[in-house]
Formats: sequence, C-alpha cells, structure tokens
Amino acid sequence: MRYLIAITLFAIVNHSTGAEPYPAKVVHVWDGDSIVVATKSGSHQIRIFGIDAPEKGQPFGREAKRYLERLLTDQNVTIEPLEQDRYQRTIANVKLQRESVANLLIERGNAWVFRRYTSSKSLIEREEKARQQRRGLWKNSNPTPPWLWRKKE
Repeated sequence: MRYLIAITLFAIVNHSTGAEPYPAKVVHVWDGDSIVVATKSGSHQIRIFGIDAPEKGQPFGREAKRYLERLLTDQNVTIEPLEQDRYQRTIANVKLQRESVANLLIERGNAWVFRRYTSSKSLIEREEKARQQRRGLWKNSNPTPPWLWRKKE
C-alpha cells in the first residue's frame, strides 16, 4: 500500500514540477507575476520564473496586474515547470506564442529581475534598457523592489 501511495504522490509532484512543458489556458491573473491556468487535469497556480512584480498595494502594482490581464487572460500558453514554491504554486517559464512572458514584463517595466533566483543576462539587459528608457515602474526615480516592500508589511 505504501508503495502505491508513493508512486501516486510521485506522479502528482512530477506533473507539476517535471521538466515537460504543457499547454494551458490562462483563466485568472492573480497579480503581476502569478496566474491560474486550466489544463485537462485541472487548474494550477503558476508563478512566473525570474521576475518579481510590484505587489498589489505597492506603487505600479495595479498597472502591472492590468497589463498581465490584458496580455494573458483567455490566452493559450505553454508552461515549462521548474519547481514548486512554499505556497504550492508551480514556478515556471510561461510562453505566449513562443515568447517568454517574463521577457515581455521586464521589457515593459512591469517587473524586476528576481536576481535572488536568476542571473539571466538576457533578463538583466532587458531590465537595464527599460530602466534607461524609464518604462513602467522605472518612471519613478527610485522604485522599491517588491522583496523589500514585503519586508515592510
């Protein structure tokens, strides 16, 4: 019996954190870096890898969420799962028509590169360009990153 339970748990965890990409439809945007997708197996909470968007109560938080809603609501995406976070969300690369959603958010100035978890040169270069061009949250001279904002709460 324990063996059967272990196999079942492995299958569930492997589906949500395995390396195999899967198609999904975005049914809800939680905030500027988290979405809910629907698949044949049900709904899944997804945290977009490599970025950290402003929180809902933080300056530019609403704008970041609204942009992601316009971009992804009811869209078909590809989820490339990496791992699960402590909130049971799947951390994943999310692709919209083969384009990285993280790239799009960073380019528009809707998120920071989350350097604690990624050192992607591509994302860092996109963030620097957005900062230089004062796009999105970079319109503010010294915006507070969400990881520091959360510590204040």
